Amino acid sequence: MDLCPAGGFILDSGFDYATGKDKTRQTDRQKFNEWNVNVKPGVVLNFSDRVWFVMHIAQAGFRSEKRENAKATTAWGLGMDMDHADLGLYFSF
Repeated sequence: MDLCPAGGFILDSGFDYATGKDKTRQTDRQKFNEWNVNVKPGVVLNFSDRVWFVMHIAQAGFRSEKRENAKATTAWGLGMDMDHADLGLYFSF
């Protein structure tokens, strides 16, 4: 039984991890490790049982970056502008 047939609010989360060498510096190519955790609130509209429209309207997250021979840097962030708006159309087969 579908509790909200027309749509509702959603909360998507994500995790990113990156490692490698910074190739933008010509003299000092440092190794780095970086990870991010984020949460995106949004709205979903059900057009049918198999088609949904999804819009994320903001993003909140945490980021940590560790470069070779340096302390780790961390940052918290919250974005509620058009840079953090996502639109999507989902199909279920």
